[in-house]
Amino acid sequence: MSAPNTTVHHLEGIRKQALEMGRNRLLVTGALFALAFFAIAFRLVDLSLFSTAEPAFAGVSSPPPPITGRADIVDRNGIILATSLPTQSLYANPRDIIDAEDAAARLVSALPGLNREEVLIKLKSKSAFVWLK
Repeated sequence: MSAPNTTVHHLEGIRKQALEMGRNRLLVTGALFALAFFAIAFRLVDLSLFSTAEPAFAGVSSPPPPITGRADIVDRNGIILATSLPTQSLYANPRDIIDAEDAAARLVSALPGLNREEVLIKLKSKSAFVWLK
């Protein structure tokens, strides 16, 4: 049995210098990245564990959104064809109402414009959604 043939290559001159310079650059770059990582990690630990104050913002507040309505739809002569009107509506889910009689009585007493019989019929229906007003 013979010993394994291990060949050792010795670099000399410019090749050796280039290899060492590359290795040194790699070590310096790795050290800088490690330093940056530890600085960020330290700051995160400092903020999360030791900071008790609420974060203060720069005082820049966004302006409130403008209150705008939908535009009127007009014909070529400027006559309004359609417009938006603010309205109120009332709906119910009859499947969730336990006592339809009591609910209808309470709704009619709170909103006198409702018809009790119509509300009761709608609240006793088996549908999942009904318009009451």
